Amino acid sequence: MNSILVIDDVADFRATLARSIGALLDDPRLRCVAFPPQVHLEDYLQLILEHHALLLILDERLNEEVPPHGPTNVQPGHVVVDFVRRREPELPIYVITNYDGDPDLRERFPQVEDIISRQEFLARPEQWIPRMLRAATQYASRRETELVRLSELASRVALDTASPGEIRELKALQTRLDLRSPSPTLAKRSELVSQLERHLAEVRRRLRGRRRKGPRRR
Repeated sequence: MNSILVIDDVADFRATLARSIGALLDDPRLRCVAFPPQVHLEDYLQLILEHHALLLILDERLNEEVPPHGPTNVQPGHVVVDFVRRREPELPIYVITNYDGDPDLRERFPQVEDIISRQEFLARPEQWIPRMLRAATQYASRRETELVRLSELASRVALDTASPGEIRELKALQTRLDLRSPSPTLAKRSELVSQLERHLAEVRRRLRGRRRKGPRRR
């Protein structure tokens, strides 16, 4: 099942964020899952692979709320960004944090889609969630294009008609796609793109309905 992956040390916020995103995802084949920070950087990549993540949402200070007997040597979000980017250069990453002005984090701004304060996100989730879904859709579309090209090049190699440049391109694509091994089939990837586009259309429809009804009274 494909997922939007949330990593945060504050359990209440982690759950709130997952609910806010999940409330606009009606298709059971796409879900929002949340996890506490991981001790080893490799564990983040494992989560991305196991849950077929199309989007990663991170906090910056990942060790502020440590449970009893929990790990204390957790790396901050900007270190996680560096690690994930080396292995997943195109995976959309958003950072939602109370420390959006942290200088170490701001240095990583070119490596992420956006850095958002928690207060801003919780005040206007309807503005941010569609942007996140668009990023996930575009990511899935790029993967589909790569898989189509991979199939074309593999056919040329099998027929012994590939040029040296095409063989090099094939090897480069294999290396890139192996970062998310095992790769889904092309048919599944095409279905995923269509699925995400339907999600985005549904979010827009529901947001239009909210604007017509006006804000709820509390």
